[in-house]
Amino acid sequence: MKYIYALFLFIISFLFVSCNKSIDYEVKLTENVFSPNIPFEFITNFDYDEVNIYIDNSPVNDFISPGDFYIKNLKSGKHDVKLLFKNSGDEITSYATDFFYDGDAPEVSIIKNYLDKGILKVSFDFDENDVNFIELYNNDTIIATSNSKNIEFPLYKDSGIINLSFKFYDDFMNYTQKKISINTDEDSAPVVNSDKIRINIFGDANFDFTDDWDSELKLFIKKDGDYFFPYEINPSSNFNTEILVYDSNNNFSTKNVDINMDNKIPEMVDISSRLISKDSGFISWEFDPFFNEYEIEYFTKNFGWQSSIITGSSFVEIGNSEITFVRKVSENGTRGFPSVPVFKFSSSFLPYASGILEDISENTLLTQINSPFIISSDLLLEKNRSLFVESGTSIRFFADSRLIIRGNLFVMPGAAKTLFFGSGSIIMDGGNLIISKADFNNINITGKVGKLIFLEDVNFENSLLDISNISRFISYNNNFSNTTVNLENLFDFYSIDSKFEVLNIKNLFYGLIKDLTVKIFNIDFKSKIASENSNIENLNLNNFSFFKSFNDKILNAQINNFSLITGIEESFSENISNNSGVVTNNDE
Repeated sequence: MKYIYALFLFIISFLFVSCNKSIDYEVKLTENVFSPNIPFEFITNFDYDEVNIYIDNSPVNDFISPGDFYIKNLKSGKHDVKLLFKNSGDEITSYATDFFYDGDAPEVSIIKNYLDKGILKVSFDFDENDVNFIELYNNDTIIATSNSKNIEFPLYKDSGIINLSFKFYDDFMNYTQKKISINTDEDSAPVVNSDKIRINIFGDANFDFTDDWDSELKLFIKKDGDYFFPYEINPSSNFNTEILVYDSNNNFSTKNVDINMDNKIPEMVDISSRLISKDSGFISWEFDPFFNEYEIEYFTKNFGWQSSIITGSSFVEIGNSEITFVRKVSENGTRGFPSVPVFKFSSSFLPYASGILEDISENTLLTQINSPFIISSDLLLEKNRSLFVESGTSIRFFADSRLIIRGNLFVMPGAAKTLFFGSGSIIMDGGNLIISKADFNNINITGKVGKLIFLEDVNFENSLLDISNISRFISYNNNFSNTTVNLENLFDFYSIDSKFEVLNIKNLFYGLIKDLTVKIFNIDFKSKIASENSNIENLNLNNFSFFKSFNDKILNAQINNFSLITGIEESFSENISNNSGVVTNNDE
């Protein structure tokens, strides 16, 4: 019986050893590189009770077995590792390999840090290959991450001392920490960085400065021992002088700089083509060697006519814009008169036979040969539809009928004049009105909403223009001598070589006029206009309005209620009265 039992134990032991020897033991390190912040880990295809680890033949005692551990205080570089796996105290297998240890944190230095216009700007120097990402902390709270050498972060004035720290991590989570403290209760004097101050036609100054909290400064220019706002000076040439700048906390600094001021309005751009098909993507214009920049404007729903592209060339691709303007931009930032509008039209038109016009629901063409056309009742030009009128066409209105513009009315320029006559009105109702070379007789233009009114070579007789809430009004070479023109709530207004009997403008954001002739010119409620070579018989400036004059002849001027007129030369002004307004004349 003992013999049988012993034989049984021998067989069991033999089978156990044979099974163990048949296992193909596999051990693999999870990484090729470890660091103080990346744990030393490995995986196996077998179970074990204990593992002994030796790094460079030295035992590692600080670890949990089985499991992982962090290697500390090891020299960076290549190291040997040996793993001995055991079950019940008996070694079952071993594994030897090598790995790379990176315990070096990135080297980082702060080049500069400063506050500019409420933004903390910090610049660092480090090897980009050694920094993976950066964490920004406010005290112990992480507030941002980055991987840039230049970090900007907004701060708020009078918030006390802000303690910021930056942690720079490499690929193996080694990090270097840099700390900055900012006292937001302090306010330093501004610093002017520019050596040249550029001032546009309205006296808006463009220069580079640094101030810890303010994004705008009060600028004064020294002249004849006194200091003036830029808009109060009307120079005939550039000059060098001292400037004085103040921030909102009355901190100030001075500097001697060159002053470059515009004293004339840039001319209109000469466009090569006014009409382009929808398949054409480019427009071009005559290049002016005195201007390095041209501004391309499109209409935007929320902001009206806005700059979309600045280019130095004489052509541009306009994309899907229906109407485009091009403007010269001076080195001092003055945007000149807009070009004639460039209209991108559909290639398909429906010619309209002669007779009474009905609502325009398709793109339609009125030809001279089929005129006259009759508008006998209210007629709607629908939104997103265009009515093209060939030059020389006649359109007659009956019984105070109305042409309501929600789409585009385009009267083409040509050899013959287009005639609008009878008794009626064109009503702006959200659309665009573009008219060239036409006569209006007893036909009014009114309305309370619209994108654009462009009038060129148009003569008005016994008519009224009463328009509000139009984004842009342009008058080039028109005659309103027997017409009253009322314009209210406009974003911008432009006029070249036009004659007005009575011109009333109220609440205008931006206006440019040149060679204007007007008997009565009323400007009201925060309107801003620059004028060049105009003849104004009676100018009334009211309620916080501003009028910048360049070589104008003004016979009588009334300046009221905190309004300002500047640039007036006494030889051109026979009678200026002032009632709570300001008149300045500081010619260089």
